[in-house]
Amino acid sequence: ADGVITIKESTFNKFGQAIGTLNYSDWYKVKVSGVTICNAKNTASLSDLEFDLKSTGVDVEGEVSASWCGFNFGSTGPELDATGNIYYDPATNSIRFSFSSAAVKVKIHIDVWFWEGDVTVTTIDVTDMLNDIPPVPVGRALFSFEAVGGTEYIFMDPYNVSLLKKDGS
Repeated sequence: ADGVITIKESTFNKFGQAIGTLNYSDWYKVKVSGVTICNAKNTASLSDLEFDLKSTGVDVEGEVSASWCGFNFGSTGPELDATGNIYYDPATNSIRFSFSSAAVKVKIHIDVWFWEGDVTVTTIDVTDMLNDIPPVPVGRALFSFEAVGGTEYIFMDPYNVSLLKKDGS
C-alpha cells in the first residue's frame, strides 16, 4: 500500500538510547619541528544519541568522551557536531541514516589572567561510525479496524513509502 510513515524525534531518541555506545579509535601522531611528541591511540565514545529533526536533515547530539595523545576528556570537554539525513530506502524497506559530516571536537578550557576560553586541540572524524548506525526495518504491519461484524484485521506491506519527519514527542 502507498503510505506515509510519520516518525517523531522522541522515537529516534529512544532508538539512539537503545543502540548503546558507539566507539571509534585510530592512531594519531603529532610532530613539532620534525620531532614526534605524541604517537597514541585517539578514541571517541558516543552514547545517548539525541536527534534534532529538521526539514532539511538531522543534527545529532549525545554524551561524548574522548582521548587524545594519552589525555582523557570527559563529557565536559569534547562535543559532537554531526549533520546528516534520515531517509526511507525502498530497496531494503528500511529507514537509514546518512551523515555528511560528524566530528568530535576535543577542547580544553584555558583560564589565564588575560584570557579565558575554550580551545579545540583536535577534531576526530566519526562520520563513518555514525553512518554505520544500523537501519530500522519497515516491514509488514498488522492493522485493525472496527466493522459492522466486529474487529477486522489486515496486513499491509510497505510500497511507495514516504518518510515524514516531525520534531517533538
